[in-house]
Amino acid sequence: HKFKHVQDIKDEKIQLSNLSGNQLDIIMVYKAPAGNDSVLARHLENLTTNRNKPTIVCGDFNMCFIDNRKNKSTSFLLHSGFKQLVHEATHIGGGHIDHVYLRSENSLGVTVELYSPYFTAKDHDALCISFPDTEE
Repeated sequence: HKFKHVQDIKDEKIQLSNLSGNQLDIIMVYKAPAGNDSVLARHLENLTTNRNKPTIVCGDFNMCFIDNRKNKSTSFLLHSGFKQLVHEATHIGGGHIDHVYLRSENSLGVTVELYSPYFTAKDHDALCISFPDTEE
């Protein structure tokens, strides 16, 4: 009841879901390893045009933030004022393939932790994103 579904985008090897709350928008991303980064960047550009509200973009990008920082999606987000909040490897091979970006005037109390229960994907951790409930 805190967020309403706005839109889903399903493209070849790319899926995005957009949720909107009174205080925060959330865009969830899945890009398969063979997904087209330029197509993802274009979708992110279309979904992040509302600068009136803090926005989180998160998900499995299947591109290492450390080794491939100049990819189009990451470059677009960083140049649009988003800050990457994941500073640990999420993949068993050491890659930073799961990302959480926040665009906001302040941190909103957002925290990100690795979540590694026994039932997650066999090769990488999940991320747990927490933020305080500011809505009455």
